[in-house]
Amino acid sequence: MYTTRINFYQKNGFKDEVSFEGSVGQVINDALVIYKAEACLGDVLLIHLAIAYINKYGFDMLYQVMNKANGKELARGKTNMCVLIIAGERWLQYQKSYWQ
Repeated sequence: MYTTRINFYQKNGFKDEVSFEGSVGQVINDALVIYKAEACLGDVLLIHLAIAYINKYGFDMLYQVMNKANGKELARGKTNMCVLIIAGERWLQYQKSYWQ
């Protein structure tokens, strides 16, 4: 899920999850993974990512992990991301313009 998240940020013009704009970054507030089936070494995985539950302090990232060959769902996950000013460790109200 980490690599999927970083790829998402980079495809949307951000360097990484720590460098949104100047000293604005984010931290993971909580995380959840539900394992549904086994994956084996060499399996090609397809990971769907969605942004949801946007509020003034952050948002959730929802993940669905699938086996590309047989379409079987392997896992679901969620990370709650809080946006803050990294240098001062102050919470920053979420700016909708980051995702428009």
